[in-house]
Amino acid sequence: MQYKAKDLYSKLFAKKWPDPFQFIEGVLDSNEHPFWGSGGACREFSKEILSKDEKWIWLNDQSDDFAIEVEERMRAKLNKWLFKALLGSGGLSKKLCDTETTAKWLMDRYVNELKNLFDSRYKNHLEAVKFIPYEEGFL
Repeated sequence: MQYKAKDLYSKLFAKKWPDPFQFIEGVLDSNEHPFWGSGGACREFSKEILSKDEKWIWLNDQSDDFAIEVEERMRAKLNKWLFKALLGSGGLSKKLCDTETTAKWLMDRYVNELKNLFDSRYKNHLEAVKFIPYEEGFL
């Protein structure tokens, strides 16, 4: 399945940063990088993916509320991913061939990190609070 945001942003990033290492360096160094932030590639792609997945559609409207948490977690992991890639292991190692492929891989990781926030199998998940709707005459 083709995703418009993923293809569009990855091509734009490849034009501006032909070297994937420069792209990753920019992503690490700046909160204002077009990869992050409101209207950024990751947020747009996550909304596109979540809106098409019935299991996660509830998170679509609230993805911006958790974006800062996801971005912090990704920044913490990005150095580790890059280090492992330079050693020839890890998922990023095969994706560092060009910026377009690297950007797509990172956008996929962003969506996975967002979903993992609410997956109890992960040690750093957030406890989701379920709201019980008010019923008249209940209270």
